[in-house]
Amino acid sequence: MAGKKTERTSLWLACVRLRKLLENARALMEQIDDGKEKIKGEFIFDMRYNLSLIERIIETSGDMVFDAGVLAPEGSEALFSIHDRCRKHAEKAFRADRNLGTPLPGEDDDSLENIPEFRMLADFLEWVENPEANISIMKLLKMTFDHVFEALAGKSLPDAGAPQLSLGEGRINLVDLGGGISGPGGPGAIGLDGVRCKPLHLLTADIDSAECQTALKNAFAAVTDVHLHFQGSQADSPFFVEATYMNHVDSDFAFLYMPDSGRKPDLSPGFRMEKTPNGWMAWTYGKNPENTADEIGRLGDFLFAP
Repeated sequence: MAGKKTERTSLWLACVRLRKLLENARALMEQIDDGKEKIKGEFIFDMRYNLSLIERIIETSGDMVFDAGVLAPEGSEALFSIHDRCRKHAEKAFRADRNLGTPLPGEDDDSLENIPEFRMLADFLEWVENPEANISIMKLLKMTFDHVFEALAGKSLPDAGAPQLSLGEGRINLVDLGGGISGPGGPGAIGLDGVRCKPLHLLTADIDSAECQTALKNAFAAVTDVHLHFQGSQADSPFFVEATYMNHVDSDFAFLYMPDSGRKPDLSPGFRMEKTPNGWMAWTYGKNPENTADEIGRLGDFLFAP
């Protein structure tokens, strides 16, 4: 019994850390998006804003790498090294006193391109997202997600002693991390009416379980009433879903990571998708609860469609 409690506690801590990683990655992308909004031109450029944004992006990306190191320590030294190189590059290339040279040819002195603060911010954001750069913040983010989810895919799943959600002929091993399952939560099959996890209900609501055995093979879900960590498989390749549904725009989200199968996942336009070196990551957040619920349902349609 003590061993089961320790295993459940370890899983709970890993899920909390994974959600923290997602929070930091989301904050990082929002910081980048905020900078991109500023360079559209309707902003009084301020060197203090530039330096603050640069500092926040470097700090947040460091927090994200730290989370990855906790979740998957082996091999994380490379991520810390890349982040250190990113920090040093930003400190050297985007200083407040950097020399921007002469005005650009053919440009008026008052044009945006000749405002030092604008050029500094534009150059910084171009580097942050540059896919051709040896190092960049977005390349670091994508490598971080590959590192974490490849490590999670190699970990053993809960054994047959876990309760199982029965979906027709399909089975999902369940681990209750607090309020996610009705009743004692011991071994044996339970129906969806015995599960309190709102995101799992939304994800599996339209499953025709007789036609989705591949996706439910070796599937498991760690659940609370509002949080879901789900691992399944498509064509023997693991996929991961993280979702929170609290009926609140600032907290509700759904996230998918899956290895590259040679084609782009066919998700709804409501998901922001990014190609990583070894897979795909997709996010939906910042929407009203009804839209988020719809997006989680559509994600289930994609994952469990025959």
